[in-house]
Amino acid sequence: MTEQSREAGSSSVLIHLSSIMDWFKSHKQVQAGIIRAVEHEDDSGMEVIIAHPDVDDLNLAFTLTPEMIARYKPKPGDYVVLYDNDYLSISPKEAFESGYRSLQGTQNKISKSHIDRLVSSLRFEFARVGDTTVTGCWAFLPDGFKVGYGESSCVDPERFSFETGCHHAKERCIQDATNKLWELEGYLLKVTGTDSSVMPTSISKLPEPSPERDGFMVYKSKPTERTAYQIRESDMLHVVTDNKKRINIGGVDYEFVHHEPVGVGDFICFLSDDDIYHVRKEVMAERNYL
Repeated sequence: MTEQSREAGSSSVLIHLSSIMDWFKSHKQVQAGIIRAVEHEDDSGMEVIIAHPDVDDLNLAFTLTPEMIARYKPKPGDYVVLYDNDYLSISPKEAFESGYRSLQGTQNKISKSHIDRLVSSLRFEFARVGDTTVTGCWAFLPDGFKVGYGESSCVDPERFSFETGCHHAKERCIQDATNKLWELEGYLLKVTGTDSSVMPTSISKLPEPSPERDGFMVYKSKPTERTAYQIRESDMLHVVTDNKKRINIGGVDYEFVHHEPVGVGDFICFLSDDDIYHVRKEVMAERNYL
């Protein structure tokens, strides 16, 4: 791939480094910690909370330097990776888990934090049983699976309050759902070696409470198709602005936005005439079948 220089009249050509590199497969072992939460960011860096692998309530506050987050700012679920030469880096969740597996073997317990996440995702429905003083509450996971029931009643019909009944019924429903979730997750762990948080099932796709913003939920992406062109060695890239280049594909000039260096093997994704953007090959491989 060649790239036109910004300097008018210049005929200099840049040869992309990847064209003279060989391929290597990693066999190294690393230590890594999951980022539980991002606390704050300032000129000194970004403070994150790293989860202990075995103790749910034991976390470590750690400050990532500005150099570590210059290229990529981590989010909860990503990893802080420590190499054997004491080099620290940040790895997105998908990239790390596709390249490394834990050496601790299969999971041997259900974490309370996982059950709490499932409980916080529950949807509740209430109903009064006919003209009685009984109020029922049902708990459903976001996919509609019922996991709990609770009810409340009073002796004197004159003192019946649907609102009060819902409150007490919900308390008992949550307890029933919590017990049921422990039972279901325990059985899943017994037969598969893991809980639903990492299983390729509908449960793993459920929205979860945002660890950063109260009231918000984190939603998983649905599968999608992308229209893209993979950059070749012979392609000419013309500089338009600091973060925009032009490329000719099939006899048509396209201007695309980029925020990182553009290299051979990377992709130009076409979303619309006004939304054409650069995606690194590694990122494209994480999100699509190549």
